[in-house]
Amino acid sequence: MMNKFKLKSNVVFGYTFAVIFSLIVIGASTVIFKDIYSLFFTALIVFLFMKAKISYNNEHLVKKVRTQIRILHFNRQQLILMAVIVVMAMFIMQLILGYFLISTPVTDWMTIDTIAKNFAKDGNFDNMYVGLPEGRSHYMARYTNNNGILIMLSFYYRAIYLIFGSISTFAPVILNTVFINVSVIFTFLIAKKIFSYKGAFLTLFCCLLFLPYYTYTAYYYSDSLSIPFTVISIYFIIKGQEKIKQNKHDFHLSVIYFCISGIFIAIGFVIKGSILIILVGAVVYIFLCGNIKKTLISIVYILLSTFIFIFSINTFISSMNIVSQEELYAQKFPVQHWLMMGLNGNGGFNQKDASFTAHAGNYDQKKQANIQKIQERISSMGFDGMTKHLYRKLIYTWSDGTYYIQHHLNRLDIDGQRIEDENIFFEFVLNDGQHYEAFRTYSGVYHMCMLIAMCLSGYFYLRKKRPDKITLIHGIIFGVILFFSVWETRSRYLYNFTPLFLITAVDGIILFWNSEFFKPKQHTKAGIVHENSH
Repeated sequence: MMNKFKLKSNVVFGYTFAVIFSLIVIGASTVIFKDIYSLFFTALIVFLFMKAKISYNNEHLVKKVRTQIRILHFNRQQLILMAVIVVMAMFIMQLILGYFLISTPVTDWMTIDTIAKNFAKDGNFDNMYVGLPEGRSHYMARYTNNNGILIMLSFYYRAIYLIFGSISTFAPVILNTVFINVSVIFTFLIAKKIFSYKGAFLTLFCCLLFLPYYTYTAYYYSDSLSIPFTVISIYFIIKGQEKIKQNKHDFHLSVIYFCISGIFIAIGFVIKGSILIILVGAVVYIFLCGNIKKTLISIVYILLSTFIFIFSINTFISSMNIVSQEELYAQKFPVQHWLMMGLNGNGGFNQKDASFTAHAGNYDQKKQANIQKIQERISSMGFDGMTKHLYRKLIYTWSDGTYYIQHHLNRLDIDGQRIEDENIFFEFVLNDGQHYEAFRTYSGVYHMCMLIAMCLSGYFYLRKKRPDKITLIHGIIFGVILFFSVWETRSRYLYNFTPLFLITAVDGIILFWNSEFFKPKQHTKAGIVHENSH
């Protein structure tokens, strides 16, 4: 009875994921394809891929095509060596881009960076708002969700200051680049478990071509500084589930892996709250894959490890006395604030909503005012209006291949003055750059191709009767879609989940390549990338 329920749940999830992602692809195309070059190059890439697929299925061309696709002739050791070279090359290029794209922090990024540097000099938060505009004087009391990244940067800066006597503008870029690169390594390791070494290398190659892993190196904020915790936690979830299936005597190892995953989820959550979606996805995945006894034990351990470490970290942060309880009660924004903003316009940040909450009174009064505003907006929209609003948010969130980076990098010096001695990289990345259109087109084409491939992954998932490792990835992405349908949103908030997007896209590419599409009925042939079934 329970197994039937699990199988039916998996089928329902598969159809839901495929339908919603089809809507995302359609919606994103209406924005990205406004640029005729994006439409042309996306169509060209799809055409060339289809042509390669047809040629590969043609018996007369099989040998010729296989000779051209050299990756088929690499053994496992060669692929590992190539992966190491690619990761090292990426790291060097990331450091170079990070150095030349160093910008003066703005908005929330500026506030956190300034407070962390003040802590580095004093070793406490007594004078944390020195050097900030007066309007930022209660920032940490209002936005306690940024406590995690503040503590991380504060201790990092403090260590650097004590060692070198000053804090280089390149120091946080190095930390950020290391974090992004670590996430690429674990993305490769996850892909190896889901596909094969060849499939993993294809995933790594996609990472190599993914520009946000370079442009974000100079933007050291919660989106990128949380990304390794996303993939490391998922890696250990997969290892834990593998141990359950492989050997009943190794169940204690699976519990250890789930606990390790919970620790990384907890750290990631304190830095970026949306990472808690992984915990929900993990619980559902473990439930669908295991027997009742082991499932319950595994779920209990991953939940306990996560929330115990969240509590421990928050207790430590409270001991730092960043803000007083009185200030916290007077200034803190309730979670309803972000739900309220998510119901306004395209669901992105809204300054009027921020001012409304700030001037609504103490914490309880803010909460009540936000709830009332939420009820008013839901009531005024009605069912049709809410449906249109949610789809508008979906398009706004998922149609930006630059991930909003051009709104944070800049050519300003520390005094806010424009730097005249510019470099070529800013000319590509910034809105007013001479080559920005080329950057936007490449980003849009890559993003659109990735979404199409992710949609293919969803379509082919419908053919599976049982959950597998890609179920976890799909489930977390589905959770991301749902979360940002109700929360305040923008494309930047998706960044720490991009490794999952790339893995899903590769899954779609592999499954389509190995599928029966355009394949003569009398001809069958093994796939070129998959060595392991999901």
